[in-house]
Amino acid sequence: MNRFNAAGSFTARRQRMLERAGVDLVLDAGASDGGFASELRDAGYQGRIISFEPLEKPYKSLLAKAAKDANWEVFQYALGSVSEEAEMNIARDDKCSSLLAPLERQTRVYSGAQTSSSTIVQVQRLSDLYGVQFQPGACAFLKIDTQGYEGRVIDGAGDVLDEMVGIQVELSLVPLFDGGQSYARLLQELEGRKFQPVLLEPVFVDPETEQTLQVDAVFFRREL
Repeated sequence: MNRFNAAGSFTARRQRMLERAGVDLVLDAGASDGGFASELRDAGYQGRIISFEPLEKPYKSLLAKAAKDANWEVFQYALGSVSEEAEMNIARDDKCSSLLAPLERQTRVYSGAQTSSSTIVQVQRLSDLYGVQFQPGACAFLKIDTQGYEGRVIDGAGDVLDEMVGIQVELSLVPLFDGGQSYARLLQELEGRKFQPVLLEPVFVDPETEQTLQVDAVFFRREL
């Protein structure tokens, strides 16, 4: 029996979960050049998407893609726990850029995570934007891929997190960023907010040891 098929893929299973929950708004924190949102569309999601990306180069690419989609809106912000200007480390691979410095374990496994330069970006709290700069959804889902900054995005969501029916967050199983929250701390925080993990996918593996370093984890509310 072939266990690896399109219908059983992480993306397809997540899409079915979004449909069952009736999700009509996806918040895309750490959007980069729009890969996650495009993946949602390819999987069949037709609802609203709000993407956040602070860096100029990927933001321009993101903006060009969203311009062709009436249900996709973008903002040039990083999300965090405090509304402020902050220095962002730009990695050789834009997708690895972070408000935190990468640790040696990460750059040894993937040289693209090495910092090549830095820039000042605007950081906003999700709680300051939700229902102000864009309309809330009847049933919202939050995706966070912010390279070690996930815990601060959750902190900055405040009570808005209670509006979310589900969350996808990138969890580091070993320390990869200086000051990043541990996966255990994030699990505790989300479980305390009545979310339970329902779907996992490895996204960063050490090729020498086969150790999984990061996973994408999807959470939905326990009552669902």
